[in-house]
Amino acid sequence: MPLELPDGTACFVDSNILYYALVPTFGVSEHCLKLLDRAIAGHVSLSASIPVLSDAIHKVMISEAAQLAGRDRVGIVGYLGKHPELISRLVEYPQAIGRLSVVPMQVLPLDDQLLRDAARLAVQHGILTNDALIAALMQRHGMIHLVTNDDDFDRVSGITVWKPR
Repeated sequence: MPLELPDGTACFVDSNILYYALVPTFGVSEHCLKLLDRAIAGHVSLSASIPVLSDAIHKVMISEAAQLAGRDRVGIVGYLGKHPELISRLVEYPQAIGRLSVVPMQVLPLDDQLLRDAARLAVQHGILTNDALIAALMQRHGMIHLVTNDDDFDRVSGITVWKPR
């Protein structure tokens, strides 16, 4: 479903949505920015986890580094390992955390049991570990709405997926 969540909706937000709000991406950034604006205005409530926030910020780093180095994103992590001085030249990456901090977002905690629950969900639905961790967090907190651009969540029963397309 497109990102037309009804007012009052509580949803989990995936890292790709935060990334698209931070890095201009044709066809999706506008929708993602509107979602964050709605959260700031108090029309929807957002939840995430530290791994989701870290992944979003990491993607900003990779994107900016690739652009600065004039390289493709594929292989940029290895390139940064050999050229760490490039990281000190990043501008958008360090600002991304501050830009996200103005968005009211509940950060849901993780524990060992959640990882076991995620492993079960990964096998049950054929999804990757990080996606299963999101599904497990949502189940634990009774959440049914997920904002993501990841089609893999379409296979997870009990989740209503909202996409920026």
